Amino acid sequence: MKRIAMVCGLLLFAVATFSQNSATRYLISYDRQHMFLRHGQEMNVVDMELEWPRLLNGERADSLQAKLCRIAFGQYAGSVEQSRKAFLNRLGQPVVGQLDSLPDDRKFCYVRCKVQQLGFSPERFISFRVEYDCQPEALSSQKAESRIRFITYDMTAHEVMEESDMMDLGALMNDSYNYSTLLRYLSHGARTSLQGEIEASSVLGPALSGEHSAVFEVFYNNGADSFLSDIPYEVLRGAMKRRVKKMMKATTQPVALVDNLEFNDGIDDSLTICKQPDVQPTYKNGKADLLDYFSTQFVIPERGKLEGKCGRVVARFVVECDGSLSHLAIVSPSSPSVDRALIESLRQMYGWKSAQKDGQNVRTEYVLPVRLMTQ
Repeated sequence: MKRIAMVCGLLLFAVATFSQNSATRYLISYDRQHMFLRHGQEMNVVDMELEWPRLLNGERADSLQAKLCRIAFGQYAGSVEQSRKAFLNRLGQPVVGQLDSLPDDRKFCYVRCKVQQLGFSPERFISFRVEYDCQPEALSSQKAESRIRFITYDMTAHEVMEESDMMDLGALMNDSYNYSTLLRYLSHGARTSLQGEIEASSVLGPALSGEHSAVFEVFYNNGADSFLSDIPYEVLRGAMKRRVKKMMKATTQPVALVDNLEFNDGIDDSLTICKQPDVQPTYKNGKADLLDYFSTQFVIPERGKLEGKCGRVVARFVVECDGSLSHLAIVSPSSPSVDRALIESLRQMYGWKSAQKDGQNVRTEYVLPVRLMTQ
């Protein structure tokens, strides 16, 4: 894997102007939660890992929000927050403190919701892999269910595309010659190292993963295992549907910046964000420690190297009164894998000192630009 060779002057500048240059066209929030919810005598264990598009090219992309909610949460209740709240309420109330008795293992249910960004092209498209999986034990009232969808959002036409809107994969798979050719490309483009021959049981996709590639998910071992694989767009061009070709040829234009301090869907609790503290938040002893942390702890994954994305990525987060970080988001993306790696570095970052106002610790937003170079 590649380590950061330089986190340059832009980062130093960010320390001095942490929340004054916050306008953006994009905002992807990153949320990870592990919850125990009690529903009567039943216990529901919920894992959520959500890379959620809050702002895309200056818009909320309501049709995309609704589609993601319906797949991940099973319903759309008018907003992301309301949909998520209704989903969790259906599963029960959070367990607080000690239980008065040991739960019956047969009444457990394990639920996973995952929204993972697959690809991105500024002003043109963004794509996601959305998964919902519910595995109840014998006496749970929850229904066993599993679904995975690939979603591509066309920013030029403001339309949501599912797999069948991209290409007729079924027709391609029914043609033995084309199917065998597709499988060779899928094996060659696998994002993970494969051991020996893989006999695919099914293929999901595609979604666009870049300007020049599309991504599929290949299931094998009777669907028990899977891997993601990228195929050059040119190989698939003839099989792609007209709306995809139109999107790829469309002229794109950036829109006006939106002040993301006012676009506060990601700050959805009732506690106040202080915009003008007397003392700014700092990491440990200041700039040198901040630079040292990222130069030693932030690792660019191999996927980021393959994507060829260096340049600049900008994160936004809240420094809480106790110095912890919350509401992690990317407001100027590099690529899904690099953005995800930066967020993971922030999750492991301890030692922040909160901002202060009138001698009291206060919550503040922090906008952190990082310039990346690999060696």
